[in-house]
Amino acid sequence: MISADSGVFKFALFCVLLGVLIPNATGTGCTSRFPRGGLISSCKHADGRPYNVKELKSPQYADGSRCLFKCTGGSPVERKCQDGQWSGYEIECLTADVNIKAHTTAVAHHRSKRFWGIVAGIIGGALITCWFSCGGSSTTTVYVTRTDTYPPTISCPGNIAKTAERGKTSVRIDKSTWGHPIKAEDKNAEEKIVHPEALLVGLPPSSRFERGETALTYSYTDGGGNTARCQFTVTVTVPECPEIPYDQYGTFDCSGAEESYIHGSTCTLYCMTGYQASNPATVTCEGNGAWSGTIPECSIKSCSTAPSEPQHGSHVCSRDQEYNSLCTFSCDEGYTISGAHSQLCTTDGNNMIWVPNEAPTCQDTQPPQLTCPTGIETIRAAEGETTAVVTWDEPTATDNSGEEITPVQTTEIEKDKHHLSGYYDIRYKASDSSGQSSECVFGFRVEGRNKCDVLLPPPVVSCSLNQLYLPRGTFDCDDNQFIWGSTCSFQCSLGHKLTGQGDTECLETGLWQGDVPSCNALTCPAYPVPENGEGITGCTDAAFGQFCKISCNPGYDLQGASTARCIASEVGVDEGEWDQENASCIVRTCPAMYSPNHGSINDECDGQKVPFGTECHFSCDEGYWLTGQETNICSVEGRWEHPTPFCKAKTCHSSELPIPTNGVKSGCPNEEEYYGTTCALSCLTGYLPREHAQVTCENSEDPTQGAWDGDKFASCESGLNLCNLYNNYSK
Repeated sequence: MISADSGVFKFALFCVLLGVLIPNATGTGCTSRFPRGGLISSCKHADGRPYNVKELKSPQYADGSRCLFKCTGGSPVERKCQDGQWSGYEIECLTADVNIKAHTTAVAHHRSKRFWGIVAGIIGGALITCWFSCGGSSTTTVYVTRTDTYPPTISCPGNIAKTAERGKTSVRIDKSTWGHPIKAEDKNAEEKIVHPEALLVGLPPSSRFERGETALTYSYTDGGGNTARCQFTVTVTVPECPEIPYDQYGTFDCSGAEESYIHGSTCTLYCMTGYQASNPATVTCEGNGAWSGTIPECSIKSCSTAPSEPQHGSHVCSRDQEYNSLCTFSCDEGYTISGAHSQLCTTDGNNMIWVPNEAPTCQDTQPPQLTCPTGIETIRAAEGETTAVVTWDEPTATDNSGEEITPVQTTEIEKDKHHLSGYYDIRYKASDSSGQSSECVFGFRVEGRNKCDVLLPPPVVSCSLNQLYLPRGTFDCDDNQFIWGSTCSFQCSLGHKLTGQGDTECLETGLWQGDVPSCNALTCPAYPVPENGEGITGCTDAAFGQFCKISCNPGYDLQGASTARCIASEVGVDEGEWDQENASCIVRTCPAMYSPNHGSINDECDGQKVPFGTECHFSCDEGYWLTGQETNICSVEGRWEHPTPFCKAKTCHSSELPIPTNGVKSGCPNEEEYYGTTCALSCLTGYLPREHAQVTCENSEDPTQGAWDGDKFASCESGLNLCNLYNNYSK
């Protein structure tokens, strides 16, 4: 390939030869047609004299003249006329976006006629244009113009990598980081090396660069329309910690950073009432992308000690010593609860306590059981005696408490002693340590004889004590002689009701009037089963001392005692009563749910405990999609069927918005950009469109993805209008 300079020379030689072949005639000196689109501001002769106005309008300037050439808005350039040509490059004053630098060479030859012509060609990558005028004189002048096609050079810094500051998702980078402004290197019209500032396309220095990769471009276009550009990237890394898993008994509150889970973010776990966070409850996201410690969890609190079991009783707890554990107490047979029937493990705001704070006791309500001789025994005196020795087997007693009880005789009749003829009433009483007592009565009749073995006059008619035996009851006689005319009344023990006559009289026949009544156990009315509960056994026809067992329907927890006992408040009442009727069934609830960030939840569920069966519905704001179940149901166990969902921003694929050819994309360096992110598309200098295009990641019909919305273009077209350049050049 012919070099540009040799090509210019050969092309100029071609023009000279062309001028030789065409007759022409010129004078000596340089033409005043130069420059186009500008003017010659002043000239001086070879001897230093300035040109006058008339001389400035001359078509030719003499050899040795020095003139200043100037374009509008530009600086003057000095040229010298030597051997019929101007020194240096010719400068065209054009109206196009680029300047054309030209070098002009003039060659003279003598001919007799005048001709005008122009020849153009490309040699060595340069546009060569030659025009000439011939005729009139013996000299032909030929001008050769060369257009610059050699681009300037720019050197960009290497790619920059930064880590975001603590708590930030971006980094502020000043111009000193990459040495802004960047200088290009180029030759000007004087063939001097210049270093103009290159144009930066992208974020300017001192801007905050967001996470990901941001491309920056420097470009420079010289006067010949030649463009050089270079590109480098700024990559910002934001240390991120793993997402903290959902805790169904607590909520994490993160602060101290622009986003949760990035370097500097501090997350504290707050647990629901009755639960406590493991220590420490706060973790911080470190610069290495790891949490400062083990992720805390909410665990259920417990009361320090279990309720003490009452003596002669027991208790059953629903959750051992844990929060909301209900301990229900019951007593052994023959004992009745004194105090609350249950205790609940709860909190007073600071400490875990049992409510009520005192456990119940079991009071003994059953008297000792006495075993005594029964009836009336007749003892006949020895012959000729009026007395006889009276003896009996000592009564024995047992008690539900297990303690050893000795019955005590309450009458003054001495055992194993002689007693005169007559009737003797023997009474014993047994009492336990709780004050419960029982009594038994039996009797003896002594019959004496005289010395002649003749019976003494028969005693007064008496009635047999055996006939008055009343199980689960007692009788009381007015004179305790049980003789004709004596009256006795009957009474049942606690918890029993008398059926039959309440009193009787000893008749002349030695029999008691009427039949001995009976003592039957009292019955209690049907137990008032709590709403949403049921009685399992013994709750509709319970007799004295029997238990009613209560339970709740699925989804409800029993509040109060799970058993009730049929008791009697005092002796002689006609109906029993329940020792407690405070049982209730409380609906089981699930922990409170809250609206997710960038989302909402129905009002019924927001921030409050809800009963089982409640449905909570979640939704996300525009531009976000729900990860997890849209509907969560509180189960009968008081637990949520699913973890709490959260709202995640929709994203747009960066690949769907490519960098325009001859352009730059900024503001969206990541492979996936979040909803609301705005990208700027712009063209390099010298390419259209010149205005930035704003493209935003918007919502779309896709449930999880966004879509780019805005003015998009795939390429940038050259801003150099060749037609205008040609028109300006040809003027």
